[in-house]
Amino acid sequence: MGQFLRFALLLILAVLGFGTGVCGAFGLVTGLLDRSGGPENFSGVAVMFGVVGLVIAALCFFAVRALMRSLRRSSVPGSAPPPPPGGAPPPPAGSPPPPPPGGAAPPPPAA
Repeated sequence: MGQFLRFALLLILAVLGFGTGVCGAFGLVTGLLDRSGGPENFSGVAVMFGVVGLVIAALCFFAVRALMRSLRRSSVPGSAPPPPPGGAPPPPAGSPPPPPPGGAAPPPPAA
């Protein structure tokens, strides 16, 4: 069920981001082009709402990108989380040493 809800949220955010991006860009361009002076000049308000629309579209883009990564990561069966930066964590104390690279047999213990 969680997979379906993530996908539904992904679609909603994609449509919302696209719509606000188009409207924001249109409002920004028309507000900048319509700088006629007069008693009813609302170009500043149009520019402000255009910028707000573009910011919302950018936030939706990053949310969609994060959801796509989480969907891709959880869709692979048996996938483990990625190792931490810098490689694998050190083995716990008291564990036997790892085998040497290349598949060679470890040397026999000294008697």
